[in-house]
Amino acid sequence: MKVFKELSLIGKTSNLEALMSEVTSLLDNGWSRDTIAENKFRKDVLGDVGNVFCISAPDTSEHPGGQIWLMENETGVLSVTNIVPTSKNELSMDEYNAILDEFFNRYISSLVDKHRLRFNITPGVITLEDITDEKTVSKLRLFSRAANKSTGSSHPLDKKRWFDFIISAHINDSSLSTDMLIRWLTEVEGWADEMAHELAIEYEYGRTLLEYYDKAGRKQ
Repeated sequence: MKVFKELSLIGKTSNLEALMSEVTSLLDNGWSRDTIAENKFRKDVLGDVGNVFCISAPDTSEHPGGQIWLMENETGVLSVTNIVPTSKNELSMDEYNAILDEFFNRYISSLVDKHRLRFNITPGVITLEDITDEKTVSKLRLFSRAANKSTGSSHPLDKKRWFDFIISAHINDSSLSTDMLIRWLTEVEGWADEMAHELAIEYEYGRTLLEYYDKAGRKQ
């Protein structure tokens, strides 16, 4: 499944500031730093904020224009929090990731060692195995491929396989969210959107019930 990439730069605040100062001096070919947008953000946001940088990417044949926002919301961690389109209403995942990749490859990657920083950039494509454990993935796949996609979990055998998946997700403390479950069911397995949403509601309710049972149910 395609996802939005994330980029974080980690190190001392002074080193992060030095990196962005050098990046600013290197920006070319339509790339620029928008200090007016940065100042407006600081003015509009209540309370103290850490370092904020806004880098404008040009509209090219590879991607539309966009503003890359980097913020130090956690001391020593400067992260891309959003890329806002400037030449269209909305960026697709591919367009968002193309802007982020060009920014990183063109201006960041060669400077991180010089400024004694580390970086973390996440992939643009993930699988279920990247999100949760193999047992839970196996049980979800078994349910999805054996179930009648028009009736969801209503058939007794399908319900058993569905419950087995939810219990496994609970036992293994799966980080699989309802949003990612819906996307996997519809984009990978071909479930109808309405049925995928119904299953996601059942999944969320089941996880919540099991968590409540762990905390309180056994005492009753």
